Amino acid sequence: MNDCSVVVDLEKHAVFAFWYESTGHLIATKPTALLIKETDASGISFAAERKLGRTEGHIIGGVERVTGVVYADGFTTYSGGASQHESWDLQCKPSRTTVLGLKRLSNLIHNDLHA
Repeated sequence: MNDCSVVVDLEKHAVFAFWYESTGHLIATKPTALLIKETDASGISFAAERKLGRTEGHIIGGVERVTGVVYADGFTTYSGGASQHESWDLQCKPSRTTVLGLKRLSNLIHNDLHA
C-alpha cells in the first residue's frame, strides 16, 4: 500500500492523479491534469485521453464527495497490440488545505446570505 495524493482543482477544472508526466528526471513525477467532465452535489467525474508515440491510453473515474471514495479505470494499448487495464479504488481523507478551502467557501456563502 502506498500513500498518494488526489488533487481536485475546481478552478482549473481538473483532477491531478493517476497519470504522471516526465519532468526530465528518470521517474515521471508531475501529475497530469485529468479534465473534470461533470460535477454535482454527490460527486465529480473526470476523463482524459493521451497518445505517446503509438501508445494510446484513456482514463475515466470519479470522486464521491460524501464518502471520499476516489475510483478510476485506466486503459493502455501499446504499439504492438498488447493492452493493460489499471483500476484504482481509494478511500481518501481531505487535507488541511481542502478543509480550510471549504471553510472559506462556507464563510463566503454565509456572508452572502446575510448581506
